[in-house]
Formats: sequence, C-alpha cells, structure tokens
Amino acid sequence: MQSMLPPPPHEDTHLLANAKTPMRYAHIDVLKGAGILLVVLLHSFPPAPEAVNDIPPSLLDPHSFAHKVFGWLGWVVPGFFACSGLLYAKDMTLAAMNRRLIRLLPAYICASVTALVLLSLLRGPIPVQDWLSKLLFGNAVGVFYFVPMLVVFTVATPALGRLPPRLLPCLLALAITLHVGHQVQELKQFQVTKTVAWTSHNPIDWTGYFVLGWLSPLLPHASPQQGILILVAVWLLRSVMLQMKWGRDPVASLICSIVWNYAVILCAPILLPPGRAWALPFGRQLQWISANSYTIFLHHMFFAIVPSRIATHRESPLLYVTGGLTAWTFSMACTCGIALFAPRLLGPAVSGAVFGCVGDEGARKSPAAAEASQDVKAAV
Repeated sequence: MQSMLPPPPHEDTHLLANAKTPMRYAHIDVLKGAGILLVVLLHSFPPAPEAVNDIPPSLLDPHSFAHKVFGWLGWVVPGFFACSGLLYAKDMTLAAMNRRLIRLLPAYICASVTALVLLSLLRGPIPVQDWLSKLLFGNAVGVFYFVPMLVVFTVATPALGRLPPRLLPCLLALAITLHVGHQVQELKQFQVTKTVAWTSHNPIDWTGYFVLGWLSPLLPHASPQQGILILVAVWLLRSVMLQMKWGRDPVASLICSIVWNYAVILCAPILLPPGRAWALPFGRQLQWISANSYTIFLHHMFFAIVPSRIATHRESPLLYVTGGLTAWTFSMACTCGIALFAPRLLGPAVSGAVFGCVGDEGARKSPAAAEASQDVKAAV
C-alpha cells in the first residue's frame, strides 16, 4: 500500500547545504529532542513535600514553578505521538508495521524485565500474572505507558491508511471531541491523581495528536509569520482566560491547556520547515538526541530516581531544584552514554534489540534508516 501523502522532503534527493546529510523534518528533531530533555527533567524531581508546598509561590518554589511552567509544556508527550503519525503516514504497509514493532518491542521488553527484576529484589517476588500485565500495559515503570499506546497506533496504521483521505479530517474532529470530553468527564467525576493511570493508558487521549501529525503534510501551507501569530493568539487567549474567574475553573483550565497543545503541534512544522533545525543553536546535538530518544526514554528512570531522592534537599526549595538538576544531568549523561557506546561495543543489531539504539550512520544512507532515526519512541 502506497502512501496517499505527497512525497516528504526527507529522502536522499533533498540534501542540506553540506550535501552530506539527507534533509530531515526539522520540527520532529525539535519536538523529540527538546521533548525528551524535558521528560527526563520532569522525572528527575520527586514529588514536592509539604514543607515545600507551604512556601509562598516564587521562582524557587518547585511546585509552583512546575505548575506554571510545565503547564505550558503539556505538548511534550502529544508531540511524540504527532511526530509518529507523520512518519507512519509515509509507509502504511504491513512490512512497515512489522519493522516498527520489531524496533519497539525487544528493547521495551528488556527494559521492563530489568525493572521488574529490580523491583523483585527490592520489594519481594512479583506474581507471574503481575509480570504479564505489567509488560502488556506498560506498568513495569510508570512512564512506559507510552510504548503500548504507540504499539496500538502502529498496528492500526495499515487500517488507517485504507480510509479515504476526505474522511481523515472528520476522524481528527471526532478524536479531538472524544479527547476533550473524556478529560472533562474524568476531571469532574474523580480526582485526577486517581485516574492518571487509566488516562495515560487510554487511546482516546492520544489519537487526536497522532491523526493531526498524520494529516500535517496535507494542511494548507502557511508562513512562519502566520504560525507565530497563531501561537501568540492562542497563548494570549489562554493567559487571559486563566486570569479571569472563568479560567480558574479546573475544567476551563483543562480545555485551555488542550487547545494550547494542539496549537503547538499544528504550528511546529510551520515554524520549523525541513532543515531549519540545523540553523538552531546546538542543532546537530539536538538531532542526535532526537535520533536516540527511545534509548534515553527507556533507561532514564533507572538513573534518575535514586540520585533525585539522594541529592534533593526536601526542606530547601533552592536545594530541591539543584538536586533535581543534578539528577537530570546524571541521568542524561548515563543514557546518552548507552546510546553512544552500546552500538560500538555490541554492534547495531544487538544494541538496537537490547537498548533501542538507533545509529546515525544509517540515516545518511537509506530512506528506511532515515525514518528509523526520526521514528518516535519517547514519552513522559
């Protein structure tokens, strides 16, 4: 089955100025590269203790800072699904589906089994049925919920590719409606903290982002100036609404956040056309992090959780932030080390199966390897 989308400016026939590297989707490198950095940063901070929560809101109050800043960064995980939708739309064949599953599942199983073994040693034996359920639903490590969701979209890709193109916008509208409705219902009926596990494992809350990424090449062309205007308009609208009495309603705040997430994903390819990432500061480093985001994602909690508990000073907001940043630095250094050295020591096949590593060299040689280096495999 051939893609219904126009040929993407991604293959070896579209070269950058240096004529050595195939053109890449710049916004994917930014969404994935910046996204995984923020994911690891968020997981490097343990929950803020009561002693910290009682401090008046300030820049040094990590709880307030996270609430205000990370509220604007809610596009991180949705951005990964949108990037996946764009790349999956390029090839909707069963062969591509199998290739993606082979790339996703072995490393995920290895990381999950490692986590379960460690949990068994620390907390006692885990029943066999719990092992199976945790592997199936991504519960070996809380953040692993992303992988089962991506597997669902991977398996659904051939069927989605058979839909008439004119129905896809209707599917997007339906997915967004279900997403907003489900989130509002969950917020009204239960405490968010009690439903976060089901919400994160619910395809309803991620399908809209995946379909939006799928449709992004077919959207009307717009200039970067127009993309900036869209984001500024949505940002101002959200800022104003959150300052009004209506905006203090949790439901209204939730809807504003969802609209902001979709706006960022919609405008990302407008603001960053192919190749633009190379013009950004640390563009090549960001591309490398993007290409190895799956390895970083699968293993960052192994290195972040212990130092975040040890280095974090729970009585001082300043030391709390410093300890979290220390844990983030340590986790990024270790996971990037795995991504860098595992292919050299074990070879690309073994390192890919065990650690999910994707080498950069192949991206310069073939379209399939270029897709592999940008395929989305990271999450919060």
